[in-house]
Amino acid sequence: MSYYFNKVFTDKSFEEAIDDVTDQLKVEGFGILTNIDMKSTLKEKIGVDFKRYTILGACNPNYAHTALQKEDKIGAFLPCNVIVEEQENGATGEHYLIDAEEIEYGIGDWSADSVTKVIFNWGVSLDANHADPGQYLSTHPLAPQYPTMHWGWNAGYRFIRADGTFDDNGDGTPNLIFQYHMVGDQFVKKISVDAHSMINADDELEVWITGYYERLFNEINLSMFPSVHGSTTPIPNLWVNITTEPVFGIFDGRMEVPVDTTNTSTGINPVENLNSLSIYPNPSIDGYVKVSLVQPLSSEVQFDLVDLSGRIQDSYRTTNQGFVEFTDLAKGFYIVKATDEFGDIIAVSKVQVQ
Repeated sequence: MSYYFNKVFTDKSFEEAIDDVTDQLKVEGFGILTNIDMKSTLKEKIGVDFKRYTILGACNPNYAHTALQKEDKIGAFLPCNVIVEEQENGATGEHYLIDAEEIEYGIGDWSADSVTKVIFNWGVSLDANHADPGQYLSTHPLAPQYPTMHWGWNAGYRFIRADGTFDDNGDGTPNLIFQYHMVGDQFVKKISVDAHSMINADDELEVWITGYYERLFNEINLSMFPSVHGSTTPIPNLWVNITTEPVFGIFDGRMEVPVDTTNTSTGINPVENLNSLSIYPNPSIDGYVKVSLVQPLSSEVQFDLVDLSGRIQDSYRTTNQGFVEFTDLAKGFYIVKATDEFGDIIAVSKVQVQ
């Protein structure tokens, strides 16, 4: 049973949300009598850290007078409390709908030149999971989608929607359909991933994480359970696999590094971007790119062209400050990695073939 009304702001800061709520209350004739900053209060009184959480005490004098005339004990519920709280996944409550076929997502403007770890929640936060999807703009991840990601107001959103085919008879050809839709608040999970980052040619910070989505289905018999919706067996196995397999890890062009499930260092340092690559044209429209180091080396350099599954598609070695050419590339995204004569990575960059 829900005992409150709520609205999720996805395009405002915490302070802007308070201002907006205050303005909207004024339009309806409510003034703010009290403003309680729970984060500061709890820190001051008992020394604990808490998310940003403000309680606004709102009152409409006419409504209050009418209510008190009918029941003078109604004062126990006055003023009317309005809560503005920070979501667990950020001040603006940001969500991302990740498509396994898409590889690039903008995550806003940050004052940073490197990132070594990313922490995110798998799933949808409790309040947002049971809110009305119709409140969002059509471009928002929690807005109605096709195919739909929303199961219903009681159940909430699908945290995973995996639809496809699999090979049931071992002849190498997928012949049966499977559907796995994970639903349920109990599957919200915080994930900590060591990440590799670099500054690209457009002076943007790129953070690279690999999602090995096939690992979701490790130790799951698709022939026995071809279609499962909700939270019944073996849906919980997918949830376990997210961490234990693991599904997420570092990607530096060829090397896999597991998720740090214990929140301790894996002992592997992110690749330092000691040099940078000149790639032209990028994006390519005919499958041809020319690659060289911006700061040439006199020693031998190897250039590897790697697809996003980690397979090396082509390799060249060059000396005397030369360049290499990759041709007949299929449409998609690639990573070009340069290594020196000692095998150390000296530059990494992304290539798109349209």
